[in-house]
Amino acid sequence: MAYNYHYIDDNPTRRNASIARGWKIPDSLDITPHDATAWDNQVAQIAQLISNGVSGFILDWRLNEQGTNIHYSAEALAEQIRFIIKDQNSAAVPIILVSQSIDDFRRRYEGNLNVNGLFDSHYSKEELMTESNKQQIMSIAAAYQTLNDLTSSNANHEEKIQRLFSIPTCSNLHPDFIESLQIKMGISISDTVQFILNSVVLHPSFLIEEDWVAARLGIDKANSFDWDILKNDFLASAKYNGIFANAWERWWMFGIEQWWRSNMVDKSLQNTSAPERVDKIKVYTGLQNLVAATKLPLCKSDNFWTICEGHKRPLSNMDGFVIRGQSNLAIWQEKKQVSLDAAIQRINIDEWEAIAAQYKPKFEKLKSFYAD
Repeated sequence: MAYNYHYIDDNPTRRNASIARGWKIPDSLDITPHDATAWDNQVAQIAQLISNGVSGFILDWRLNEQGTNIHYSAEALAEQIRFIIKDQNSAAVPIILVSQSIDDFRRRYEGNLNVNGLFDSHYSKEELMTESNKQQIMSIAAAYQTLNDLTSSNANHEEKIQRLFSIPTCSNLHPDFIESLQIKMGISISDTVQFILNSVVLHPSFLIEEDWVAARLGIDKANSFDWDILKNDFLASAKYNGIFANAWERWWMFGIEQWWRSNMVDKSLQNTSAPERVDKIKVYTGLQNLVAATKLPLCKSDNFWTICEGHKRPLSNMDGFVIRGQSNLAIWQEKKQVSLDAAIQRINIDEWEAIAAQYKPKFEKLKSFYAD
């Protein structure tokens, strides 16, 4: 089906139309541009659009930029959209924020990038030109539609979760996650969508992305010509197929562990070194073009379980330093880490920014030791 987002910006009409054309995907994603207008006219227009049925809204961050006649912010308009939807008892829809200066927005809001639940995601106008990001906003719209359907169904809570995640049972999900999800589903659809996206899909959890899968299997995927065969054929049973899956490729960690236990039962995955893991996988699968990942500089263990956010390569928990800003993680979430070498050299510092305070004394001591 085609998704139709309505895009509101204070740019000149021709400029808005040109930007919207660049975001479209024929027969899949349609973008209808609108000029930002006076508040009363804008609210009336949005109310009519919602009554007619829309897939979502895309708002420019600086609607009230100096030099324009617009005297309201994107945040105020987003809040009004949420109110209109509730007031009309209409289907909930996503609100995406865009900006030419998206870095300014991200610096301003830092850990609260969704601005109190108003926005579901945020992109620069250039970022939204890429196919992967277009797929993301379609996936977010699809998630809203799924939850709208579930909300109006007679399914019980467990059945709704099963449908959301496309699983036969909830037994592999942490009880705290199930309870937290139930609370979010009782608040609003937007709360639920953002909770699943931010706490599970976009942060390592019981769902992990490809780099984490490779690390936990001990594989150097960049130099393993059989990696795609292993990933797509042998690990197909662990592939995630629930909401957001068509834009964010993920695997169930419990599925990876079940696959390992079913075929390499003599030793747990986490307690096996990378060379051992790869040797066992090669024997079972017959895939000989798999290469074991090697330790990063200054690391001691090849019992890899995470990735270094600096090098983006496999890392053992015993060699990692937890990154700042993760003190309030949920029990089902994994802590992102950086290696000593990456921290000393500040490799890809924008990806991780700083080490958590409790690990700084150990880091400074080791940094001083290796400096000598």
